[in-house]
Amino acid sequence: MLSRHLTSEGVVSYTRCACGEVQVRVRRFEPGTMVTGGPGGGSPSDAS
Repeated sequence: MLSRHLTSEGVVSYTRCACGEVQVRVRRFEPGTMVTGGPGGGSPSDAS
């Protein structure tokens, strides 16, 4: 893994294959998928 970047469309990953070529892959967010971070996962019930 060379690098990974969070975008509005999903996660873009840059990797290098065995032959040395750089590959770019996009893992798109699926409808209804929530990306959160930090303690408690960021759900509204945790914010008291």
